[in-house]
Amino acid sequence: YNFRRQKRRFDHQWEAVTEASQVDGFLRDASAVSARSWQGKRLGLRVGTDDSLAMSFRRLAELKALRCYLLRSHDQPVAFAIGLQWNGRFQLEEIGYDTSFANASPGTILMLNMLDDMFQNNMPKTLDFGFGDGAYKSLFGNHSSQSGSRLIVNRQLRTSLAVGLKRWGAGLEKAVRASTRFARVDHWVRQAYRRN
Repeated sequence: YNFRRQKRRFDHQWEAVTEASQVDGFLRDASAVSARSWQGKRLGLRVGTDDSLAMSFRRLAELKALRCYLLRSHDQPVAFAIGLQWNGRFQLEEIGYDTSFANASPGTILMLNMLDDMFQNNMPKTLDFGFGDGAYKSLFGNHSSQSGSRLIVNRQLRTSLAVGLKRWGAGLEKAVRASTRFARVDHWVRQAYRRN
C-alpha cells in the first residue's frame, strides 16, 4: 500500500531499455542523472556517453542481454538502472538518482517499476543487486552473501605498509559502520553522506 501510494504521489514515467536503438538516448540521460547523483558527486561520473560504451550496450542489446531502466518526471530524467540479464539471471550493475529529487525517493520508485516489469516480461529466476550494502537491497532482497576482492601484491616494505594502511582503514570503516548501526543512526549518516 505504501509503495503504491509513493508511486502515485510522484508524477513520473519510466521506460525499459532493451533495444539497440534506445542506447544512445539512454546513455545521454543516464549520464546527466549520474552527474547529479551522490555517486557522481563523490566518485565522479559513473555513466558516460563515449562511443565504446554505446557500442558495448548496443551489442548487449543485440544479444538480448541488456535490461536498463530510466525514470523521468516532467520529461526530466531523474533515475536510472543499468542491468544485464542472461540465462535467467538479472545483474544490477549501476543505479543512481538525481539528489535534488531525493525526497520523492526516485530510486525506490524506479525499483518498484523495474520489479513490476520483471514480473510481467521475461521474469528472471535470480535478481542480483551486486556488491555493497544499499538500504534498497535489504528492503527488496531475500538473501544476502558476503563477497570481496582479492589483492595480490609483492612482498616489499612499501607494499606491506600500503596493504597495512588499507587494512587499518577497512577495520576503521567496519567499526564506524557497526557503531552507527548500534546507535541506530546509520540511516541518517548515510543520507548526510549522500547529500554532501
